[in-house]
Amino acid sequence: MGFQGVILQGALVTLELAISSVVLAVIIGLMGAGR
Repeated sequence: MGFQGVILQGALVTLELAISSVVLAVIIGLMGAGR
């Protein structure tokens, strides 16, 4: 059970990092387009 929890937590962290990376890329892209 604990091992499964670790895997789930790892997946959530990975998903969070992926989402923030996409958001960051979009913000940078918008800033670049604004200039």
